[in-house]
Amino acid sequence: MLEQQKLSKDEKFWGPKYGSIYPALEDTEPYKKLLFQIEEFIEPKQGEKWIDLGTGSGGVIDIIWNKSKGELSQLVALDLTDVMLNHLRKRLPLLEPKPREDQIKLVKHNLSKSLPFKNEEFDGVTASLVLPYIENHEGNQGKEALKVLFNEVHRILKQGAQFVWTTPKYRVNFARVFAASWKAMLNPKKIKNLYYGPAILRYALKIQKKGKKGDYQFLPEDEFLEMLKNAGFENTKVAYSFAKQAIVFSSIKK
Repeated sequence: MLEQQKLSKDEKFWGPKYGSIYPALEDTEPYKKLLFQIEEFIEPKQGEKWIDLGTGSGGVIDIIWNKSKGELSQLVALDLTDVMLNHLRKRLPLLEPKPREDQIKLVKHNLSKSLPFKNEEFDGVTASLVLPYIENHEGNQGKEALKVLFNEVHRILKQGAQFVWTTPKYRVNFARVFAASWKAMLNPKKIKNLYYGPAILRYALKIQKKGKKGDYQFLPEDEFLEMLKNAGFENTKVAYSFAKQAIVFSSIKK
């Protein structure tokens, strides 16, 4: 009980309860297709340094590692909650090739604060289903907070480096994602998904409601493109995934 009292409002929402059921999302076909689209966009190269913001249970870390063949100088996984970082810790020993000591670094950080990294430190940044959920950043609210976050990502990226991120689309309908996930929910080998599936949907509907209220920034595609351009990104590619309820963006820092 004492530990829970120390949690921030954001930590209480995103974990430990949400964090405990989140890995079940990785079993679903929509989520697998979302990760596949991210994999199609990213281009990690030997010796580069990448970071995944809001890493969750580590699905994006897996695909960055696999596509780079483990040849990055370092891969940083940043998340708000201990429960998510603990999920990732458990899967690190399963990576092939096995990471060298400190080759994958786990960082606990709240994205409402400035990123604790140097200017032009990274060759690539990923952020899946996280940035539009940040309600405030260093005193900025709503769209302004997201604009400053994009500026922060631009700051820590090297010139010509890649930024790949995903967001729920404008007027998202997460029920469609749930409907497309029925095979995973009814998998007899993972009977717990019968509980996890509806539990994840309940959280998703809360997130969807916050998007409709404007607490979260689920904006039309054109607005996101304009914000990226104003932050200093170019050559943006766009794809839809996650039962067509999420947009995947890939941009290059000017």
